[in-house]
Amino acid sequence: MRSFIQFLFVIGHVLFIDMAFSENIEFRNTTDDMVVIPSGKFKMGCNQFGPMHGAPEHLVYLNQFMIDRFEVTNKRFEEIIPDHKLRRSKLSSCDECPVTNVSWYEAVDYCYLTGKNLPTEAQWEKAAGNGDGCAFPWGYNFKLKDNQARGGLELRDKSVPVGSYPPNMYGVYDMGGNVWEWVSDWMAPGYQVSQTPIDPKGPNSGVMKVRRGGAYSDDVQAMATGYRDWSHPKIDYINRLIEASLSEGDDTIELKGKFIGDEGVEALVQSSELDNIEDLDLSNNNITWRGAVQLFRCDKFKNLKRLYLNDNNLANKGALALVEASFLGGLSVLDIHFNAIEAPGGMAIAKCSNFQKLQVLNFQENQVGDDTLIAIAKNPSFGNIRKLNFYRTGLTIKGIKVLAKSKVLKKVKHLNIGRNYLHPDSAKALAETKTLVNVETLLMIENYLGDEGVQNIMESESFVQLKTFRVL
Repeated sequence: MRSFIQFLFVIGHVLFIDMAFSENIEFRNTTDDMVVIPSGKFKMGCNQFGPMHGAPEHLVYLNQFMIDRFEVTNKRFEEIIPDHKLRRSKLSSCDECPVTNVSWYEAVDYCYLTGKNLPTEAQWEKAAGNGDGCAFPWGYNFKLKDNQARGGLELRDKSVPVGSYPPNMYGVYDMGGNVWEWVSDWMAPGYQVSQTPIDPKGPNSGVMKVRRGGAYSDDVQAMATGYRDWSHPKIDYINRLIEASLSEGDDTIELKGKFIGDEGVEALVQSSELDNIEDLDLSNNNITWRGAVQLFRCDKFKNLKRLYLNDNNLANKGALALVEASFLGGLSVLDIHFNAIEAPGGMAIAKCSNFQKLQVLNFQENQVGDDTLIAIAKNPSFGNIRKLNFYRTGLTIKGIKVLAKSKVLKKVKHLNIGRNYLHPDSAKALAETKTLVNVETLLMIENYLGDEGVQNIMESESFVQLKTFRVL
């Protein structure tokens, strides 16, 4: 099997200039293809994006350099690396569209063969904006109708030919939106601000490479000049992981903790060998709602039974996409714990009517709250649940009262409602249940039950099957 990943990455070039080079304005447009960025200091980063995506803000001094006026096009790239024609992305396919499906190492090779280098992260950011990383290349506001950039759209949309939107103050085009752009730096949380602030080059090593500028289908904030993201520098690395996982078993894909990201999901769903997959483990992979949308729209998982997506960043958009998946009716296990899902996403899942075979549901550490639990407790689609995990989800007695009376969840054997806001009255309500009589394991650790609450559970005549009860 061979899969190709349609990365939304583009190459940005940089060419260093001698310090004696004049800063006169006429030199800024030295050639038709490149622009001079003058020397000086600027504020890099944006605190509001957090340490993974832009903080801390810090001052950097750069010597002057030149950078390509336009993103590298398919046509220009294929003049140097002709075999790219065989893998042009359908989402960026015209000759003058920005080149995609390019690994970081291929970008470096192209730059070398054309006598240039990838820009550092600092060089890219200075060339992109006006010294405020929280702003866009054109200013502080973005509206689709204002023809400012190609961004804030849907995955089904496409890139546009380079230079389709107005340039920034330096005369550089498409520094926000259209497609992501590789830079030379390795990725590390936060910036290494203890380094010399003159021409910084980032960490000496790492696993992921930084990408900048956002793409047409990303959240608008990704187009801010100080917003940073990352991906694995080798496309083939992700392909090999997927191929190796498929070869290990006819019905299992195990990619836990491989950091394949949204790009890896895009590669995965293009595989022709998914029909017999029963177990899919994509936990801890830096997958966002964008990757989730691609996964849940895939109609190839005809026999999927167990899906593990814990420790990603699906958020509410990912949860809303989940309920549209064609494979829900066959799932017996759904693990989506620790995914930044809140009440709107939780409610979408709780109201879905396609979980008739689901036996394990794990919402742990998503702040979905009482309303999500209540909706599940009333939804007949969840009538086969055996294991229910609502650890640290923001539950109060409101949700527990409905849970205790739920006829839908009468088959539950393992119930985890630890680390919520449950007091003795919650334990009393649960102890009086007439329907949760099959519970064998009850976990209520790190609540506020007190001796009274514990005693209520221990003396309950309802939990006749109870074998394990933990409050510590």
